[in-house]
Amino acid sequence: MNDTRKSVEDLAILEQFGLDQNHSGQAGRAKGFKTMVADGNQQEALYTPGYQNREGTWVGVSAQAIAPSA
Repeated sequence: MNDTRKSVEDLAILEQFGLDQNHSGQAGRAKGFKTMVADGNQQEALYTPGYQNREGTWVGVSAQAIAPSA
């Protein structure tokens, strides 16, 4: 498979990961969009996942949640 075709396929996979994550968050299934603060209140958070291609398979390798007002 040539590099251009592989790059297009990889981009499509990563785009779908992002769409799936957004859908989960909007449906209330992704806990990453909410974070617990010390006093027990929930607040909105920004969530950024990280993916890596390992031997042809995309895997989740990191995640970061940031509470903008914290």
